[in-house]
Amino acid sequence: IVQNNEYITFLFEQSTMFQAVNTEGLPHRKEWPSTWFGDSRGRWDGDTLVIEAVNFNGWAKLGTIGHPMSDQAKLTMTFKRPDMGHIQFKWVLDDPKTYTRPISNDRVFVLTPDVELMEYGCMEGNLTSLLEGAITPWTGPKDDDSNLLYGAERDWPAYDLAKPQKLSGVVREASYRGKPPLLKMEVNKRILTVILAPPARMDFRNLPEDMLKPGSTVSIVGYPSKLTPDELRAETITVDGRTTELR
Repeated sequence: IVQNNEYITFLFEQSTMFQAVNTEGLPHRKEWPSTWFGDSRGRWDGDTLVIEAVNFNGWAKLGTIGHPMSDQAKLTMTFKRPDMGHIQFKWVLDDPKTYTRPISNDRVFVLTPDVELMEYGCMEGNLTSLLEGAITPWTGPKDDDSNLLYGAERDWPAYDLAKPQKLSGVVREASYRGKPPLLKMEVNKRILTVILAPPARMDFRNLPEDMLKPGSTVSIVGYPSKLTPDELRAETITVDGRTTELR
């Protein structure tokens, strides 16, 4: 984090990204191209830094598993330093085009003074693809992509976040390489499709694959699809008494 009188800039190790936040009290720009990080404005509330970002491009994802964000999203972040070694961080996403209610998360960052950001580029690993012309410009997902998280209305998720359901059943089929990963789960003689993670996260995090083999008994907390009958997006999954959050 780099700071002067006009800006606070966040430098990220991944993909050498950065986010510049104006702290002069200027309003959000009315006419400006939408971007991945949005148009950010920062202010101080006592000793807490408050950042509000709007005007996202509609393709950005939030968090380590990629919560989708529309071009109507407003992201509010707060940073508070209770002592020299810690930063308390919280974000709240208000996106009525995507979610039925605001979602939030918080964490504590621990100072590691002896660690430096490493160069992210790996040209050696990409050399073969570069020579073969396999690296192409990025394009956003299409409506006809085989992506069960997305509904017919562009690419916004269509799950009712106001109706969490707790279910237990038996795994009948597990797809580990899908888009996104999913389970076919039998609950009271009814087969349900359970989405385990948004498409930005293509694994089961810390769940060993053999724990989700057919015949395994699992419990989930999930949200029903607004578009597809018998489909849910899992919030948590419990196998053999071990619970994993998929947020």
